[in-house]
Amino acid sequence: MKTIKFYAGAAALLAMGALSSCSGDEPMKGQDPGKVEADQTQYMTVAICNPTSGVNQGGRADFQDGSAAESAVNKLVFVFYDGAGNPTATMKSVTGDELADGWSDKAPSTDVWGNSNVTRFWKSTIPVEMTQGQNKPAYVMCYVNPIDETGISTMTLKELEGATRVRIKKSVGGTEYFAMSNSVYYGTDPISGQSKVRMMATPIVDGKLFDTEAEADAATGDDAVVNIFVERYAAKIGLTLEPGNIEPNAVNVVGADGSISAGSIKFTPAYWRPNAIDEETYVTKAFSTSAAAGPTNPATWAEMEDAFKNTGMPIWNLDGDHRSFWACSPSYYANDYPRVSDNITDKNDWETAFPYDLRYFTYNQIANGIDGSRPSDPGIAWNATDGFKTEAGSKDDEASGYFYSRETTASIDNIISTTLNNKAVVASAVIVGNYKLATADDNSDFYLYGKKEGKDNYYGDVALLKSTMLANQSVIYLDENGEQSATNGDWFEIEHPEAAVRGTENVAGRLVTLQLKNNLPENQALYFYDGTTKAYEVITEDNLAAANRLLWKTVSTAQMFSDGLAFFSIPIRHLGFGQNLNGVEVVEDANEKSNVYKWQNMRRGDFGVVRNHVYNLNVSSIKGLGVGLRSADQPIVPPMDPDNYYVAARLNILAWRLVPIQGVEL
Repeated sequence: MKTIKFYAGAAALLAMGALSSCSGDEPMKGQDPGKVEADQTQYMTVAICNPTSGVNQGGRADFQDGSAAESAVNKLVFVFYDGAGNPTATMKSVTGDELADGWSDKAPSTDVWGNSNVTRFWKSTIPVEMTQGQNKPAYVMCYVNPIDETGISTMTLKELEGATRVRIKKSVGGTEYFAMSNSVYYGTDPISGQSKVRMMATPIVDGKLFDTEAEADAATGDDAVVNIFVERYAAKIGLTLEPGNIEPNAVNVVGADGSISAGSIKFTPAYWRPNAIDEETYVTKAFSTSAAAGPTNPATWAEMEDAFKNTGMPIWNLDGDHRSFWACSPSYYANDYPRVSDNITDKNDWETAFPYDLRYFTYNQIANGIDGSRPSDPGIAWNATDGFKTEAGSKDDEASGYFYSRETTASIDNIISTTLNNKAVVASAVIVGNYKLATADDNSDFYLYGKKEGKDNYYGDVALLKSTMLANQSVIYLDENGEQSATNGDWFEIEHPEAAVRGTENVAGRLVTLQLKNNLPENQALYFYDGTTKAYEVITEDNLAAANRLLWKTVSTAQMFSDGLAFFSIPIRHLGFGQNLNGVEVVEDANEKSNVYKWQNMRRGDFGVVRNHVYNLNVSSIKGLGVGLRSADQPIVPPMDPDNYYVAARLNILAWRLVPIQGVEL
């Protein structure tokens, strides 16, 4: 089968387009095109359109051409609807030679739609087969490289609004194709006669259905051609970081004899990928301003205008360019987010039935990807020479170094919430890798416990950490009077507090502490002071959790870095953030100036990953300490506490819509 590629277009047909649609405010009441009087086939000339350079706002190019791979077309599917949004006529699939025939000369067309920002690329005549008694078609949806065609020919437009898919690309013969469908925006619907309504399916107005194929072939101009605009389901995210921009962290290396010597640990990245990403994506872009409304009751134009008033995104919609710059993903109004990784791993079946609408990946999943019902690609690997580097690609070349992600946005009420883990609410980019002591030959487990002269104390041996914590413990005793502390290391272990010990408290996954083992010594009774009975009690299986809780509170916790594993998490900013002067505060530090997010001052449009936008994050340096991982299978949940690495982000989004480069200092 011939592969067709959209050359030269900005985010090609995907990025900017929008098939006009019927109003989402209420069932369609517009013109009735009537019923089909007899079985017949009429013909329609269709042009698939895409933007080129787009609108230049503030001196910055807002759109970016799609690469050859991002714009390749394997299949087109057309579904027709009557004036009420009900399916009618026969679904039409276009593949192979029939698809290739629409690409005259296989080169960019000089047939420009409307303005210089949108160019037609595929143009052909397709048959519209109708059966007697059916309503004549008034709208058409186009699916480019459809992932799953189940139900699309029978769903009404209203039902389609709530339909979801998991994948954003499909593989055919080893080649991946990006799924696309009508661009969704607010504009004027010539079928209903309404203005400023949500446009989803492209109107087929009078004069655009022809009785013969020859008449349709001869059709020219917008009065005769059905111009369809489409956009990719995927968002495109790039992250750059040069190897020379990672600084070591000074530590105090604790020796077996208790001595302390100066040392340093340095982080080497392994992969990066988006995290806290939606598990599904809508087939068509959704807009809603309340959880109760949901995707099948879209917000009105007035509601959307009001929602973006006094934000950094006053231009959230460009009806003349048939596109919008915002959307609600399926998780938009989720009300449950993890605060720490225990909130995920405490669920027995979390690996097969993920307990949240957003996916928080483990190191192993980033390294290897996820198969099954919720597939995800592996992360972008670190290159020792180039680091993380992106190449946008062109009409002839593939893009490289980018990650293609599902759309993920969140309600502003959840982003600014004082009760949620704000950093777990928004989509982020995570860099995972390993720390290693400068004098070590390879990665190994280590622990940071306590500080001296402002530097973390480094323990490369768990036995040494245990002995230090044992020396600090004064709650487990050998006698019922609490006079002789237990110091036998065989009775203790270094572990993350288990659920019974933590109770209702949230404990970051990287933290470990001294705990009594479950198999208590047989020939030696151990005691602790029970705050309930106000007496020293023998420790048994029934009160072991209470004793371990007291032990944890007494000796505090150490940060564990299994095999040196750690991560940095960077919230992904959307178009509004650059105008939010109150979104960050500058904090004076002994060594750095650090930008700290003021979550309660965020606005709608400041964070999010929207389909057919390009996000470029430029990490200028890594200067602080990352967040340790206790295991390669621990879900990565950004910490609630202030980051101890420095984030000073600049931003970039692109037909692919370009989000400004997000400069980050870690």
